[in-house]
Amino acid sequence: MTKSSCIIKEITYKGSPIMLGDIHIAQIKGKEIPRRKLAVRYQNLETGDLYLCLSGAIAWPGDKPGFILLGAMQEVEGKADPILVGIEEYQDSDIRNLILKARELSKKYTQNCAAVPFSWLGDPETGYNSMIDRVKWVFRKKQLYFNLDYPPHYDDKAAFRVYCRTIFSMAKKDIKRVLLSKCPILKGEIGFVLSDEIIQKSKVSDYPAVAALGYLLTYFIEYEPWLIVEDLRPAIPTLFDDYEKVALKEEEQSLKALYGEDLVDNLWDDGPLEWGEYGERVSELIPTIR
Repeated sequence: MTKSSCIIKEITYKGSPIMLGDIHIAQIKGKEIPRRKLAVRYQNLETGDLYLCLSGAIAWPGDKPGFILLGAMQEVEGKADPILVGIEEYQDSDIRNLILKARELSKKYTQNCAAVPFSWLGDPETGYNSMIDRVKWVFRKKQLYFNLDYPPHYDDKAAFRVYCRTIFSMAKKDIKRVLLSKCPILKGEIGFVLSDEIIQKSKVSDYPAVAALGYLLTYFIEYEPWLIVEDLRPAIPTLFDDYEKVALKEEEQSLKALYGEDLVDNLWDDGPLEWGEYGERVSELIPTIR
């Protein structure tokens, strides 16, 4: 068996559960239902770093060489939100070299990303379609799947401005959600678009490196693929008698979330409550039914 060259390992990681009460309270207040982080992390076996997820971006050549950026979202102690860490970059004017580099990075980083699948972001509708399709076919033969997904805002005429605004808002000193210490080429390219005048008149093909960072950052921030909505619905019981137990358990959890543990415990101190259609105790209704 050939030893895998992938340096990323998916590991089980203790997550923070979302309580049923949190969901009910969010619904009552009209807020977004809270999501929890998946109970996995991706460990870089070379550095020991842990990531929430990884993704890559390809911006095709235009007036400047094409650019590849592979990055990850990483939790940082003392920060409420994760940051984008640039892991590897590559710049080339030759489309063939860009795709070969994407293949190399796919083998190195993506093969163990199961719970949060790795995505390559870029414009799949380019003049390079036939070559991209050819590479996909070669990848499939080697069991390397190269799917190029649309980045956020790809069809927006002001896409480049959106990417730049997102980059600069996340790179502010008081926020600092972008770390590019391993990407000197990209840091240099960002220096070309520091003025509003350049940003307003430029498009994605003018600055591929900046566009690639924009693809990744907007994808991570807007989609947060490491988060899921917790499914706290109980399994459907198979016997009729079990429905009452399930309903009572759900009601008890909801009351505790809304009114507190002690108050609700006092309600149950005389044994389980059996509720009728209008809230009366079933035991109180029985004499009248007879």
